[in-house]
Amino acid sequence: MHQAQRYVDLHIRPVAPNGKLSLVALSATQATGLSLALTRDAVDYLYSGTISIGDAVQAVERSLYTWATVKLYYAVFYLSRALLALNGTALVYEGSKPFSVACAPGATPVKRDGPTHKAVLTAFASVLPNTPLLSQPIGATPALEWLMQRREEANYTNARFCEPSAPAHFKVIAHAGVRRSISAYMHDTSYLYTFDPQHAMLAMPIEALKEVIKLFALNGAANLISADDRRYIASLYCDKTGPLPEIVALLKL
Repeated sequence: MHQAQRYVDLHIRPVAPNGKLSLVALSATQATGLSLALTRDAVDYLYSGTISIGDAVQAVERSLYTWATVKLYYAVFYLSRALLALNGTALVYEGSKPFSVACAPGATPVKRDGPTHKAVLTAFASVLPNTPLLSQPIGATPALEWLMQRREEANYTNARFCEPSAPAHFKVIAHAGVRRSISAYMHDTSYLYTFDPQHAMLAMPIEALKEVIKLFALNGAANLISADDRRYIASLYCDKTGPLPEIVALLKL
């Protein structure tokens, strides 16, 4: 279970007026406790996002573009949750109803609509409207919506997987290879690739990963991932010629 949800279930909802989360105004103690729980969740979201990108790298190496598309969408989903958490906002539930809540005394939960994915992405856009990840559309479509559309095409729209042919959003990456592509994205400081439809499927998750790690560093966090987990992650960030150096350095593997 997410630690923030566990904290809400044990320490906030039982004392909520009429048992309703929507009627809560966080006390200073509750805000502090929720913040600590959310910090632990942020580490887990970082891990899940990192694994998702690495899994996609291996999929692209094997021309499994449908799976790579799904995993890269999920990477941004997890990393969006990490960025929300690091900025002090939790996504929690009262039954099946999603709420976002800021870890601040007096804060009240905000009802979010839709299933978890929509709730997370709308909360992300609402809470962090100035994040670089939302600064431009991809093509003519808002960035997160574009990623969701590619995932829905892979999961629901297309009856037949595209393999072994690369879909439009992977053609340039497949031609260049993951090593060259990731190197370019890691060195990009002007978001040249992040919002380019020919690169965004991989460049956007890489940029989100950079943002999360930068924020952890600003908060003075270190040694977030265990040695065993680091070894596993390192096994994903490689191609047939060996480790991918820029992202391995970012992840301190």
